[in-house]
This record gives sequence, structure tokens and C-alpha cells, in this order.
Amino acid sequence: MPPLSSLPPAAAALAVTLIAAPARAEEPACPLDMFDAAGGTWSTKLAETITDCLADPVCAAEAGMAPRPPPPPPPSGRFAEAGGTIGVASDARAIDRESRLGDAWLVGSGAVKAGWRGGPKACAGGRAALGTDPQAESHLGVAFPWTVASIMLGGDQRWHVRPALSSPRIWLRRAFVENTVYAQMAFGVWRHASGGVSAIVPARIETSYRRQLDGPSDPGVSQLIALSMYEHAGAVTRVEVLRLAFDTYYPDGIPPEIMPDTIARRPPIELVRFDPLVLATRRGAYDLELGAGLLSAAEPLDCRGCAPVAGKLAVGVRRGDDAWHARYDRDAYLAFDARVTVEDRLSVRYRHALGRHAVRVDGFTALTRTSAATEREPAATGGVVVGLDAALAHGLALAVDVEAGRSYYARLDGDPAPVPEPVARLGVALSRSFGN
Repeated sequence: MPPLSSLPPAAAALAVTLIAAPARAEEPACPLDMFDAAGGTWSTKLAETITDCLADPVCAAEAGMAPRPPPPPPPSGRFAEAGGTIGVASDARAIDRESRLGDAWLVGSGAVKAGWRGGPKACAGGRAALGTDPQAESHLGVAFPWTVASIMLGGDQRWHVRPALSSPRIWLRRAFVENTVYAQMAFGVWRHASGGVSAIVPARIETSYRRQLDGPSDPGVSQLIALSMYEHAGAVTRVEVLRLAFDTYYPDGIPPEIMPDTIARRPPIELVRFDPLVLATRRGAYDLELGAGLLSAAEPLDCRGCAPVAGKLAVGVRRGDDAWHARYDRDAYLAFDARVTVEDRLSVRYRHALGRHAVRVDGFTALTRTSAATEREPAATGGVVVGLDAALAHGLALAVDVEAGRSYYARLDGDPAPVPEPVARLGVALSRSFGN
């Protein structure tokens, strides 16, 4: 086969169609959520006592309420789950007639989750790609009840990971390394008889250390504090009330107290978002998600179309073998190069089942501007992915993807300027999943 550099863009992509890559496995969820340990809190025991009383005609009559049928008993006892995939992967991109990129890896992924359904739980998972440009991701987490509260502690590590072509303008063009630790808790968490979970003043604290591969040796540090007054997660509805998030990014890391003032360091950038109500619900064949809020930055969002508002609206419909989903998001991010990025994004998704197979189409378009003087005019990006998932014999699954668009992450070289460029990509995935 001729080298990729001698092929036109379309042929360069077609040259890798016979190289297999695993699809994502149906792995146990990791990291965990604080709601995973809600069944063991004292507040859940109190809620179960009230439910048992209402199921007893005598107790319900003494409480002055009508008796209700008893709910099914919640799951209990120990459990352990594990799953993963193994295979080979390839990625080829055609940017123009002079720029083509291709890599190949041996890929494995897996996760394990174990614990007690009414008590503490732990999980671990990861994914590694060994080849021309190795990459790795790992996740750890524990969740446990503590009196009326539920607590989750965890961490993620991403090494030499590439941004997806549809990712917002946060990174530069290079692959990155990120290490994250986080904690999540609420002052009162309880599980309802219906299986839903409620929390009073849930809070999440997250710290991430980020570094581009050929960037400064000192990693930038991102700190996020998010809390709300009330949150409920049910089988068909999720509600969050009065959500407030504080996001701070230190481009050159958090300086120690002993550092002299003569060393020049870029100041931190800050972003605050307030959402009075965030709602996601499912009613029959329809899905709805909505939210609206306000943005505030340490410096004014001085760019075209940078009104300090944020929000999202998503609608999904399922009809027989077809599923449609459309979503609009307006949000702001703290970019790696110490800029506030404001983005308006519209994304669509379509799925059509063909027996054991499926056809999928994903697309997005976005208008992005930043707080930098040279990037205050909106820049347009967008793309579409057409894919086929096929279930083969002996438990194998085949996935074929064709992707084209205009992305900030078209190139993966050392150019420090994240400029949108056209890109085309074609890949094939062949996977074998295992686990329970």
C-alpha cells in the first residue's frame, strides 16, 4: 500500500477502513455519584419507616392518612460487576492535500464496580491505547453513607488524550495531560420508595491539573465549586434548584506563598454561573431538558454576542425504530490559554434500528468567541458523523464512521494557535465485549 502522504484526502481515509477498533463496552459506571450510597443513610431509613407506616392500615390511621400499598423491597446485599473490551484501533485524518495524519494502537478498556447496595461502593476503570501515539485514561471512586449524608470521593487521569473534533475551544491543538480529584456530598440524602433520590444542598468540589504536551512544565490548575439548594434524580425526572457554580483557572498553577513577587505569572481567570432551575424529564416517547441562567466573569465578557446569559434546551422523540434528539447550548468555558470562551452550539442526533444493526447520524454547529482582542468575532465550526453499528457472529460488533467538518482540533501538531480548519476522518471498529 502506498504511504498516506502520497494519497489524496479521501483515499488516505479509505486506506484504514480494514484496521479494527473496539466500540465502547457496556462497562459498570465509574466514577460513582453520591446518590449511589443514598440507600444506607439515616434519612433513607427514616423515609422507609414512614413508607412502612403508610402501608400498615393501623399505623396510617393513627397518622390520619389513607393506607398505601407497600412498595417492592429495595435491592440489598453484596454485588460485583465487571466488563470491558479489547481490540485494535486506527485514526486517520485528511486536512488538506499536504497534511494527513494516521496512527494505530492496541486498545483495551474495562471497569469493575463492587460493594453493598445499601452501603459503601467502589469502582475502578480505564482505557489504554498502545501504539504510535499512546494514550491512557483511568478512573477511581468510592461512595459511602455517613449519618444523613452521602459522600463520594474520586479521581480521573487522562494522559496524552486528544480532544474530540466536536469539543469546545478549551484546549490548544496538542494532546494534553489532565489529573482530576473531586469530592461530592450533601447535607441530607435519601432514597424514595419509587427508587428516586433527593439531596439537600448537594455540593461538588473539583481540582484539575492540566498540561499540554509541549507547553509549560508547570501545569495550569482549574478549581470548580458547584452547589445547589435541592436536587432530585428519579427514573424519568431530574431537577436541580438554584444551582451556583464557581470556576477558576490558574494558567501557571497556584503559586506558593513563599514565591517572590518578581516572578511574572498570569493572573487567574474566573467564571460564575447561576441557574435558577435545571430540569430533565421523560414522558412516554418524549424527552425534554431545559435550563437558563446568568454568567459573570472577573473581567467583562467583551466580545460580539457575549451577553452574560447561559442556557440549554433539548428535545428528543422516539418512534418505533427511530430516535431523534436536538439540543441547543449556550455556555462559557475557561480555556487553557487563559481566555474565556463563549459558545453557542446546536447539536442533533438520529438513530435508526435495523434489527440487530443500527444507523446513526450526529452533527453539530457552533459559534465561538473569546475574551482575547483578536478573537472577539464569532468563529464558526461544525461537523457531521455518519456511522453504522452491526452485530456480527461470535459476539463481535462492527462500527464504521465517516466524519467531516471544521474543527479547532483538526491538526494535532505544535502550532500554538487554535484556528478552525476543515478535516475529514474515516474509521472502522471491530470489538468484542465481555463482562456481567
